[in-house]
Order: sequence, then C-alpha cells, then structure tokens
Amino acid sequence: MTTPKPQEGSHLPVMVDEIVECFASVPEGIIVDATFGLGGHAVAILNAYP
Repeated sequence: MTTPKPQEGSHLPVMVDEIVECFASVPEGIIVDATFGLGGHAVAILNAYP
C-alpha cells in the first residue's frame, strides 16, 4: 500500500500502511473510520478492503 499523495496545502496522513494492516484480521463487514479528516486513511482502507 502506498501513502496517498497530498494536494498542495493539504495534510499528509502518516502511518497509512500500519493503519491499513490493523484491519487485516478484522472479519469482513463494515468498517467505520471515525477519524475522517481529509480522508487519507479512509481512502487507503477502502483501496485495501473494497
């Protein structure tokens, strides 16, 4: 997984790979990202677990 590229002036999410890896053992279903912010982690999670 690669870190999403930030747009100029945007926030760069950190530890994206580590966050996505946390969901590897979670049973398939609904995942709620309550930290939404600018969506960097949410995009990475959705890409890994569509």
